[in-house]
Amino acid sequence: MPTPAPGRATPPTVVSDDQMHREYLEFPEDKKIAWSNHTQHTYMLAEARRAYRQAHVLKHWDETDRRILFRLILGQIPKQMEDALGMTRQAIEARIKKMLKKTGLEDRTQLILWFLGFIALRSGGKTFPGTTLIESCEVDRSLLQSLRSSRQQ
Repeated sequence: MPTPAPGRATPPTVVSDDQMHREYLEFPEDKKIAWSNHTQHTYMLAEARRAYRQAHVLKHWDETDRRILFRLILGQIPKQMEDALGMTRQAIEARIKKMLKKTGLEDRTQLILWFLGFIALRSGGKTFPGTTLIESCEVDRSLLQSLRSSRQQ
């Protein structure tokens, strides 16, 4: 288990997928329904965005940029990509900066989330809502209503 950061009283929580799955199964079924609807809606939007973003990337980005993007998705940093791509870390970082500029995003995490469909872009290159991972139910009134009605049933 990681040691706590200086000045931090409790160590960070480390949770495995197995433990999260067990806790999910123990969660009351009636409370799961609303969040399940929200999650399903969120992933449907992400899947639709990912389809046209993947087509855009395949059509407009060169092979090197695509390989860098997919290595970022796998969690690699530019230093880890050097040998596989035959490029220097600085050249890889320069390519990433150009990809960020093309998409109007600010950092690598946003680039990954953009490609996977979890960040919506609006005209003018603005992300919506901000840099959040998942659109909150407060943004979509119809989703909020469906969440409320499912809780009442």
